[in-house]
Amino acid sequence: MLKVSAVLCVCAAAWCSQSLAAAAAVAAAGGRSDGGNFLDDKQWLTTISQYDKEVGQWNKFRDL
Repeated sequence: MLKVSAVLCVCAAAWCSQSLAAAAAVAAAGGRSDGGNFLDDKQWLTTISQYDKEVGQWNKFRDL
């Protein structure tokens, strides 16, 4: 049973290292400068309605 766990651990480590290498290659090749966010902070904050229009709907942004 210990051998199976060791093999799974090695496979997981190899898979993770390949994923990280692929992500680094995309970033080095001129990935998105905004880190994947298509709205900047000001645009995001203006899209959030502080109060919901319908009665009984909880708005998590209002009750911080």
